[in-house]
Amino acid sequence: MSRRTKGSGYVRKNADGTKTLIVTLQDPLNRRQKKVQATAKTETACWDLIKIKKEAFLSESASAPAEMPTVTDLCKRFLAYKFEQGLIKPSSRDRDFCTINNHIENTKLGNMHIDKVTVASLDDHFTMFFSEKRLSASSIAKVKHILNAAFQWAFLRQEIPSNPMLLIVRSIDNRLDALAVKTANDMDVRILSPVMIAKLQHEAGRKCKYGQYLYPQGLCILLLLETGMRVGELIALRWSDYNAETGILSIGRGRVRVREDNACDAGISELEYKFLEDSTKNQKARNIQLTSAARSLMDDIRQAAIGGCSPDDYICSTRKGTPLSSSDMDSRIATIFRNAGIAKEDASGLHILRRTFATQKYRVGWDTAKIAAYLGDLESTVKKYYIADRDIRDCNGKQVAVICIPQEEI
Repeated sequence: MSRRTKGSGYVRKNADGTKTLIVTLQDPLNRRQKKVQATAKTETACWDLIKIKKEAFLSESASAPAEMPTVTDLCKRFLAYKFEQGLIKPSSRDRDFCTINNHIENTKLGNMHIDKVTVASLDDHFTMFFSEKRLSASSIAKVKHILNAAFQWAFLRQEIPSNPMLLIVRSIDNRLDALAVKTANDMDVRILSPVMIAKLQHEAGRKCKYGQYLYPQGLCILLLLETGMRVGELIALRWSDYNAETGILSIGRGRVRVREDNACDAGISELEYKFLEDSTKNQKARNIQLTSAARSLMDDIRQAAIGGCSPDDYICSTRKGTPLSSSDMDSRIATIFRNAGIAKEDASGLHILRRTFATQKYRVGWDTAKIAAYLGDLESTVKKYYIADRDIRDCNGKQVAVICIPQEEI
């Protein structure tokens, strides 16, 4: 059985040469759904049979009492509406889709009809998150945002008399603030220490006995450390985006993996994905002047490139010149960290390179507005998530977090 690339439903080719079309019908008035199927020699004939069944379904549904959608249905309908209206990008749609599937659907709240939701049921849902301590504060905040926006949308459409989330939003925010309080030895923003930076640079730049770099993408990972780029921006770069004479790099795209199917009610196991090159995360295209270290890395990357250095070739690619995904790069840096002797609890993921870059520039005198412009991000985001106030230092044989003095040698 295969999912249709256009339209809705599934088509199954039978052994006798016939085709079976399976479609989920939905009444637009009361949201009632029913899965029906038809078998015929051709797909067109199947659709003719489906139309007859659809008429019967709508007639039957019209006489049935209207049923309010569940919280899950509401959230997915609102997500589909935002995407159809062009209010969110495909990558943002996919992240919200995962949040709904992982933290709302198949829960007690997610299965409740929206007219039955109370402040108490919402409080129970978020209390579960806080008590289990499985989700980060940002993940809980995302669930809060999705539920609040979906209920407000239903209220504006006069599907419910009021938005029940409005009475609990402040309480959730207070609990999130308490969750964000850290102990003296907790780091507010985790970055690479000078020792870890030296280990990373040594390992990522290693060569094998034949003179080739041991890690084909090692230099590109070091470029992230020297520029603070997002990994999606790096893997979308082509040589036409770089001017070697001036050292100016144009960053205007991001490469992300998004769902092939635009439907917001599909099951996770049914999803297919494709790669899409779109605007950067915050739609902040920018031209940045590379540092001498970054320009040197670009020269090394060009010299080591096997896939080619024509204007349309990707700067960060495999040995055969094919583009990479962010997951590929995550796997590469995990290997380099491990082989460099950097523990997973001390450093993991590529985003730590972005935070390290921002903190380094802040400590040598860059103001947060300039750092935000260079990173293509909001200044408020840079202040809150990218500037580290503490470093891990050795104190009486113990590793402790120490608040640093700005512009002091570390």
